[in-house]
Amino acid sequence: MKDKTSVTEILQEIDKMSTNKEQEDHITKEFLILDCHSRLIGIQIEYLREVFELKDDNAISPIPFTPSYILGIIHIRGEIIPVLSLSEILKIEEKEFSLLKLVVIENQFKIAFPVKNILDMKAIKVKEIRAIRDISTKAEEQFISDEFDYNGKQISVMDIQKFYLSNYIL
Repeated sequence: MKDKTSVTEILQEIDKMSTNKEQEDHITKEFLILDCHSRLIGIQIEYLREVFELKDDNAISPIPFTPSYILGIIHIRGEIIPVLSLSEILKIEEKEFSLLKLVVIENQFKIAFPVKNILDMKAIKVKEIRAIRDISTKAEEQFISDEFDYNGKQISVMDIQKFYLSNYIL
């Protein structure tokens, strides 16, 4: 014999579904918004470890015979951290080479990216984040997973997990 569902139970289920929908409208993800020359990049805060000013160009020690996207290493509070060029990895044309801030992220280990400027730290509603449907075959686009609008500009979200699994890291 089939279970009979009462009208009251159906209405309660509908009420739960609408409550869940209302809660989803308030779920956010926090991003650090970076100015990487001509492109704005969003990095989820959960991967961010620190940001600091690059006061001395000599702070980054180059490593000979490495790929051009490896700028070198930096010594931060007893740790040696590799410094990678985000603009070179994402094939962003550098108009000028004035890197003022260093962003340190961590997933499996720490990596630093010098950037031109930090624009903001912003909580974005999940429903406002759009998945990029046109999966590009360009190597530089493989790390951009989503996008959202910020002050009338499009922010490309960097997929840190995918980046850590890439040949740039291995």
